[in-house]
Amino acid sequence: MFKKKKMKRFKINIPHLKKINFIAKKAFKILNNKKDNNLNEIGKLLNDSWIYKKKLSQTVTNKKIDNIYSEGIKGGALGGKLLGAGSGGFILFYVPSKKKLIFEKAMKKYIKINFKFSNRGSEVFKL
Repeated sequence: MFKKKKMKRFKINIPHLKKINFIAKKAFKILNNKKDNNLNEIGKLLNDSWIYKKKLSQTVTNKKIDNIYSEGIKGGALGGKLLGAGSGGFILFYVPSKKKLIFEKAMKKYIKINFKFSNRGSEVFKL
């Protein structure tokens, strides 16, 4: 019974999965463009991807996550990505530099973790 439901859901999700795949390819091209690395476009693609991901299953999100995501977008984020699993997850938002202060004010009731990208892979620092 479970396999039948899963296969039926998979068939329904094929158009959404194709769109998510297209978004990933588009992001890859943007990130590998040496001349014009427009990261704001990545933020917009994150939002597009989130919209399609939510269509895959009702269990992808809940009201609390949707509210946080909505507040982030209203606060100036161009997009975001739900990361982690279960109760230990978090939302990574892409916020243009010029909207950072507005975003931080809008999201002040949530825990914020600053990070920076590194070409050396993941690194852990003692605080």
